[in-house]
Amino acid sequence: MKIPENFRQMARRLGEVRLIARIGRELKRIPPTGRYLGLLIITVIFLLYVLQSYSSRRPRNVILVVADGMGPSQISLLALFAKKAASSPYHGRLAALELMMREGHSALVLTNTADRLVTDSAASASQYATGVMTRNEMVGLDVAGRPVETILEKFRKAGKRVGLVTDTRITHATPAAFAAHVTHRSREDLIAENLLAVAPDVMLGGGVSYWIPSGYGGRRTEVLMGALGQRLQDFTRLRSRRRDDRNLLAEAEKKGYCLALSRDEMLRCSGAKMLGLFTPYHMPGALSGARSHSGEKQRLPTLKEMAQTALKKLSERDEGFFLMVEAGLIDDAAHDNDAGTLLHELLNFDDVLSYLLEWTRGRNDTLLVLISDHDTASFGFSYSIFDVPSPEKIGNGLADNGSYRPGFNFGKFDILDKLYRQKKSYRAIMREYNRLPEEDRGPGSLMKLINDNMEFKITRKEAARILEMTRNEYYRSDHRFLKEYTIPRIDDFREFYVYTGSMRPNLIGRTLARQQNVTWGSGTHSASPVLAVLYGPGSENFRGLLHSTDVGRCVIKAAGLK
Repeated sequence: MKIPENFRQMARRLGEVRLIARIGRELKRIPPTGRYLGLLIITVIFLLYVLQSYSSRRPRNVILVVADGMGPSQISLLALFAKKAASSPYHGRLAALELMMREGHSALVLTNTADRLVTDSAASASQYATGVMTRNEMVGLDVAGRPVETILEKFRKAGKRVGLVTDTRITHATPAAFAAHVTHRSREDLIAENLLAVAPDVMLGGGVSYWIPSGYGGRRTEVLMGALGQRLQDFTRLRSRRRDDRNLLAEAEKKGYCLALSRDEMLRCSGAKMLGLFTPYHMPGALSGARSHSGEKQRLPTLKEMAQTALKKLSERDEGFFLMVEAGLIDDAAHDNDAGTLLHELLNFDDVLSYLLEWTRGRNDTLLVLISDHDTASFGFSYSIFDVPSPEKIGNGLADNGSYRPGFNFGKFDILDKLYRQKKSYRAIMREYNRLPEEDRGPGSLMKLINDNMEFKITRKEAARILEMTRNEYYRSDHRFLKEYTIPRIDDFREFYVYTGSMRPNLIGRTLARQQNVTWGSGTHSASPVLAVLYGPGSENFRGLLHSTDVGRCVIKAAGLK
């Protein structure tokens, strides 16, 4: 029978109380002349014992939360909204991120790779997972391409339970870095095989496409999938992204996994191991439009529900555990230059962090770690010459008659409320536009879609500009992201907008930016230092300006692993 942790803590405290009582009894036997000296000596010894025991605490559990793409200015968006927005759901409470910073230990973290200024998620997550330098787009390898044991694998070797949770694909760069070893992050078919070989006790996220055979959907579907084929019928637009006919779902069931393909199945899963894959690709974002259908909303778990399920499963036993939880859609929103969606993804992340912080608070056996793998898109609030405010009267008897007029537009707090009231992401708006009959597409229909879904409005002329196309001067037929001959027209910083699928959302974001007092540096990552926060035993010496490898080594050392 499992003994609740609070009972174990009470037992340890009771043991200390009994020791004190015994010391008191022994002191009564000492003659009065030596009693005070004896009391002093024994008290000093006892205090040294207590101090040593607490200083040498090692966490049995590590929960690592990755806020993918959350740079310093994304943090300011979350904190300012929580405190200053009229529509803030916090009602005077601090964001969980700020609470954790107040109660834990914080540092700034450089994210560069071995030979490059700017990192991608695969390299950065690998450096956190191993404490060893790597190269961009590598997963779980050192600079020479050799596999490096990750913190998840170290926990597993030590006989502890391990889990991965993400709102992206479970084979995506960040979760992959903790349990896979491949030369390039794009080989998600191999990453799925690696994950199955390492066999974390819990894996929850999206990306079922990489687990089903290449022949799925053809004549051999029934032969390849068996009964699993029927369970996949609720997935829309599902196609295999594997290069072979391996059915990794069936292989997982043979290895003892309870396979969950919906929220209800996840909640019903019993047994020691669980594999939950709920979408063909990423999980839907907060404003993606994919959750608008009530049936789909009920079928898909939230990131918080997945984290709760994983934590419950992993903490059922006493041996300890490692759990990685990724809020990966912060990164996607920033890549799209979509400030409203970015705010909602940050709020989703903070809700998960609040739950994990509350679960950890009061325990002395769990280290909670918050990191970001990099900053995305150099987001920030800025002041401008757009809509400079008019003078206002603020006082009497002053030399200038109390007339106050700032020289620039420094941004009103109600911008936060307008961002919060955005209904759909820019990407969802573009999907809806592209589904229109060809004869109905044009600047007018795009303008209407944008203006119907947010409080910041665009003109027909601006909509026409968003729809403009141009020749791709960097065209390469052999490159995944450069193989389009014509692309949406971005004039300035064109080289830093690399993802074709994000270019129209990028143009919407840049068009609305002046009204939002927002600036975007790019559609990619930056080298800005990111925040790391540790809370719990093992966090005491964590401070300063560190590197992602330092954080990885710090956590591994705190857990007493080699």
